[in-house]
Amino acid sequence: MARGKGAFDLTCLMLFRNRRDGHGRRVFTRFPTGDIDPSAYFVQPGARVRQVIILNSTRHADLHKRASSLAAAATALNQTSGVKSPFALAFLTDFSRAPDPARIIDCLPAGTAVIFRDYETPDRAEWAQRLAQQARSRNLLFYVAGDEALARRCGADGLHLPAFRVAETATRPAELLLSVACHSENELTAAAAFNPDSLFLSPVFATSSHPGAPHLGAARFRALARKAPAPVQALGGVTAENAPTLRGENVAGFGAIGAFTHD
Repeated sequence: MARGKGAFDLTCLMLFRNRRDGHGRRVFTRFPTGDIDPSAYFVQPGARVRQVIILNSTRHADLHKRASSLAAAATALNQTSGVKSPFALAFLTDFSRAPDPARIIDCLPAGTAVIFRDYETPDRAEWAQRLAQQARSRNLLFYVAGDEALARRCGADGLHLPAFRVAETATRPAELLLSVACHSENELTAAAAFNPDSLFLSPVFATSSHPGAPHLGAARFRALARKAPAPVQALGGVTAENAPTLRGENVAGFGAIGAFTHD
């Protein structure tokens, strides 16, 4: 990356203290980007690094609290579902809405699933390796979406089949957990052929990413989940606050993006 006024290193951010500190010399302090919120990349002249650290520490604590609240809500659904599933809560990556997935992963409780999507990112294989390693270090399940070969190369726990890949998939991949994305009763029925471990049924509620798009609603979601051939995870606009309305047979938890980012 070209360096210049206002430029920063994506690998290791450098923030500087103002000239009034110490002997008036510019002092650089290095922080891994995973510890710094993107909104704090640029500091107003005269701001102290200490203030930035406190600000980001508070945001990190808020994210931990949010993740714990989501996990508790997902676990409550799982415990009343009457089924066993690999996980209760899932974080689905989306660089356009959560550009720093590592920061969120660092706050997830053990046992949470990470579904790595971002199909079009040019360095997808590198991201998969990096996030898979981070997930393993935190006792999380890691799924790669739509690419069995990549899932195996990075040592993923599972493969996630998006709806647009179901028709071109002949059989269930061996030795990998399998989740399948569904949006209708017909797609739930078709997914049964793969004997999946879990199904993501969406969209349950209205979402900021698809404003005005039709959604299932809680009652319709519960009815479809009850008849589904595998444990169902709700997806689409689910939060810790509205999750209890989804409680029912075969509802094993939920996945989220915006609930982690406050979308």
